[in-house]
Amino acid sequence: MRKLYFLLLTVFFAATISNAQNRVTNILVGASPFQDSMWTINIADYSIIRRLSPTLAGFTITGMNGIATNPLTGEHYIILKLSAVSGRVLAKVNVQTGVCTQIGNMGDNFSTLAFRSDGQLFGVTGDGATTPETMYTIDTLTGLPTFYRTLGNGLDGEVIAFNPDDSYFYHWSGNGTVVWERFQNNLDPIQPLTTPVNGEVFGALYAGGGNIWISNIASTIRYWNIPAQTADPVLINTPDDLRGLVRESCISSISAAGPTTVCTPATVPLVVNGGTGNYQWYLNGVAIPGETNSTYNATATGVYNCIYTDGCGVTDSASVGIDVVASVYVAADAGVDKTICASTGQVAMTGNAPVTGTGTWTQVAGPAATIVSPNSPTTNITGLTTPGTYTFQWTITNAPCPPSSDEVDVVVNPNPPTPAISGGNVTVCQGTTVTLSAPADPNYTYQWARHLATEPWVNMGTGQTQAVTTSGLYRVTVTNQFGCSTTSTDVYVNVADYVFNGSLGAGGPQQT
Repeated sequence: MRKLYFLLLTVFFAATISNAQNRVTNILVGASPFQDSMWTINIADYSIIRRLSPTLAGFTITGMNGIATNPLTGEHYIILKLSAVSGRVLAKVNVQTGVCTQIGNMGDNFSTLAFRSDGQLFGVTGDGATTPETMYTIDTLTGLPTFYRTLGNGLDGEVIAFNPDDSYFYHWSGNGTVVWERFQNNLDPIQPLTTPVNGEVFGALYAGGGNIWISNIASTIRYWNIPAQTADPVLINTPDDLRGLVRESCISSISAAGPTTVCTPATVPLVVNGGTGNYQWYLNGVAIPGETNSTYNATATGVYNCIYTDGCGVTDSASVGIDVVASVYVAADAGVDKTICASTGQVAMTGNAPVTGTGTWTQVAGPAATIVSPNSPTTNITGLTTPGTYTFQWTITNAPCPPSSDEVDVVVNPNPPTPAISGGNVTVCQGTTVTLSAPADPNYTYQWARHLATEPWVNMGTGQTQAVTTSGLYRVTVTNQFGCSTTSTDVYVNVADYVFNGSLGAGGPQQT
């Protein structure tokens, strides 16, 4: 048995493609006009996830009048009411943290914001403004407004939303009976629409499919359908009136920092991307004790997942985990070297079974032989009839671990030639001793045997010659120095009561 080891690295990777499972959380965020509250709503089930208290360095926020998302950058813009600051301040807001970044004072009391598809920001002043119910373009770098068009069709509750599917602005006005209308630009005539539900509209956001999310003074959110000009049932009762709505998607994932099929003792580094806390790792659906960090090194085969809180505040796991295969390196073992006689002609191999991958027998030296089942560790090998040394190799692929091979020698020794017995095939008188002789060879051992019709073969002497005094069939088996044996052809010895050696003629005498 000769081991042939392949290089085994301390860390061996069979693949180079990492694996990741994404998780997407879709939320609505609404701002309170009368306090420093921003509410996060899970769109999946319309449940309240959390309340954030937005902050602006150096200022106290007392309310927020509108919020909108730039469709080109995904940034959220918000109208802030600040203590001891006149007018309204335009700022950017991170809806996952509540942190605001000031842009500039808008110069008047604006009540709503909306972006057009090209990234142009618009705002409308409320009834308490110096120039009420007027629509402006807003500079997103300075917050300065530029006149766009006059609206002026109702009392309080100025709200606008842009529908990118039809390129219309939708406008709501009124704190009792609500006016709902639309227009495409500053020259387009305003088209009145049928208001499905009265009560001051505080926030509006196009949801797609002809529906608009509407938040109103009754602290509810529902769909308004544009084509039908109808309202769906309430989706959620909110803790406060929400002035303006934006949508946010938090994309997070669990991923493998490298291949997910490895050879031990290598591990698979797993990581949560986009999580904020509350981590718990699982293997095959069972929590792994103590594994509450954003990373985990997987060492065993199975499906891994992690429950964690994402940036939107939702605690959940990815819908599908990551499959890890941790394989064990197995050294091939072809078994011990074997010795047989040519007359045997075959041998059973004794290789070890693969744990992963497959095993294959090949012949690498010696006269041609037949491997009956090349992929069986215990295959028979036939055709071993020519004396000599045969070498066979057992290789285990081991994937993803390195392959391993081992060789085994099968020595085939010759059998002696068939021995010829001299002195046999005779008939003698009683009392005569017949000496049978086998070929003389110092490397031989002998085993004589006798057989009569009424009895089985019985072993006799072990010398090169055998003295015989009784009738029967006789044979000899010779064994050479390799332990290989050959048996002679049977000879007979007939011991008679009398032997007639004369001749009988007509009228002649009898002789005994």
